[in-house]
Amino acid sequence: MEKYPNCRDYWDDKRARMDKIEVPAYILGSFSTMLHTIGSFRGFEEIPHQKKWITVHATQEWFDLYRKARTENLQKFFDHYLKGIGNGWEQTPPVRLAVLGFNKPPILDLPFGQLPWLAPAATDSTQTRLYLSHGKTLKPVNDSKYIALGYGDTEHLTFTYVFDQPIKLLGPTKLVVSISCPSKPDFDVYAQLRKREKHG
Repeated sequence: MEKYPNCRDYWDDKRARMDKIEVPAYILGSFSTMLHTIGSFRGFEEIPHQKKWITVHATQEWFDLYRKARTENLQKFFDHYLKGIGNGWEQTPPVRLAVLGFNKPPILDLPFGQLPWLAPAATDSTQTRLYLSHGKTLKPVNDSKYIALGYGDTEHLTFTYVFDQPIKLLGPTKLVVSISCPSKPDFDVYAQLRKREKHG
């Protein structure tokens, strides 16, 4: 750690070079299996050509991977690129997203020309930045440069944001926070984004 505090060179050497992929790509992604989520989206973003498709499924990845509808879809991709069969594959939307419902069935295969969070102006999506506040809410305006909130090791902090209309949340989220623990040199932080219905 002293010689390579962030191990950048070491980890860059282990990272797959998605920008070197030249063949057509069929990618499955999931918002529910964190182990593979970032790699699926990063792969789709970094592959340097347009013969790439990503489907984000609503279930655990193994279940979706072996469903009849998914294997038939994958077969259509293989038939087109490996056997040269003109089956209309290239008209398949490049991005098909599943939107998980809190208390409703998921919306499946929402079509997009690209990942909507990369080009919100090209879709009807918007990116929103929210700030942590003293009142343990999330606000669209930063009302303070510094917030000091503490909690014990068996406790947690919850910050709430209430939408004023029905909304779909698509894509990755990012948390930027500066924290310290005066009594310890190191510690772990876990952050979760959870949806709640209007009655809590």
